[in-house]
Amino acid sequence: MDVLIAERRAGYRARVASRKALKALALWSFASLPTNASAYDMDCKVILCLAGGFPAACSDAYAYMISRLTRTPPLPPFGYCEMSSGGVYTAFDVSARFIGSHESSGYICPEGSNLEHIPADEDGTQEEWFCYTHVGTERYREDGDWYEKTVYYGKTTPNRVNYQIRITVEPGTAQAYSSPTYRINLGTGFVDPPTGW
Repeated sequence: MDVLIAERRAGYRARVASRKALKALALWSFASLPTNASAYDMDCKVILCLAGGFPAACSDAYAYMISRLTRTPPLPPFGYCEMSSGGVYTAFDVSARFIGSHESSGYICPEGSNLEHIPADEDGTQEEWFCYTHVGTERYREDGDWYEKTVYYGKTTPNRVNYQIRITVEPGTAQAYSSPTYRINLGTGFVDPPTGW
């Protein structure tokens, strides 16, 4: 049992150390970028910012990523990142995709709310996505008969997102670190989880 606890503590310390190293690398990289960064410098910054959770110094990298994704046709979230040796940095895995309006992952409710989807039907009911805090039933009478219907309370409009992205830097190594899965509205810039700025 003591060996298992020691192994878990060692794994935790390694993850904390790799996060600190990544943060230090990101801060050093941001500080060393010239004011008029070349495109590949911004691509490198997007990789670091994405892995680091888009901290305060990353608003320009985030805007650059969004501008690439909203072009027609869309470009990948970033291009190539050139290292000082002249080689291209490739030690990362990116999982990214557009989210359709029919997917529940395309809607985000405030904390404490639930997401509900009412599909369109032949009776003229239009498709609706909404958030609600609690649900109840309401009795009503129609043509002499009593019926019950579901009533949603605390209804609000969810935040719509249409793109998601996650990055793992240095995969397969002791320094591997994965970002959260970010869900983004490419039109408004809304991002969940929130950025640091």
